[in-house]
Formats: sequence, structure tokens, C-alpha cells
Amino acid sequence: MKTLKYKTLDIKDGTGDSLTYGKLIEACLDHPPDKGFSRKDLKERDRIEQAVQCSNGELELEDADADILKRLVRVMRWGKRHRSILDFCDDVEAL
Repeated sequence: MKTLKYKTLDIKDGTGDSLTYGKLIEACLDHPPDKGFSRKDLKERDRIEQAVQCSNGELELEDADADILKRLVRVMRWGKRHRSILDFCDDVEAL
């Protein structure tokens, strides 16, 4: 089991709310693979999404799901450049 402690970033989203690790994870989950979502992709991402929705300050993932999240964060293309996003990527990679 791997645990990621949620942080609130000093970046605002389009509505003026602060971004959180949970919102960044959701963005990674929603980012489609080059050829679209396969059934396997949907199932993997759904497991992580369920864990995000059930989390309260910390995200707990099975080792296999943590590896999937790492892969998704590695391939994510960000629309903003900010040090806090690098910190998020580093924290996920450390899982």
C-alpha cells in the first residue's frame, strides 16, 4: 500500500479555487492516451478515481495502482508551468 499526502497548491484553477493534489490527479486520469481510452484504461483509472473520492487528506493506493498513477503523471502534458506541479510529480514518483 502506498500513501500520498494531499497538498493545496498556490496555483488557482479557472474558477479561482486553489489547485490540490486531488485535482491534479483527476486531470491526469482524464488525459486520454494517444489512441483513446481502452476498457483496461477505464478500469485502471476508475480504481484510482474511487480511491481519490474516498480519501480524506491522504490517498492510499495498492502498489499496482500507484504504478499506474506514476505512469499517468509521467506522460501528462501540463497547460501551466509552475514549481508546485514539479513537486506534485516528484511526490507521486516517490510512491
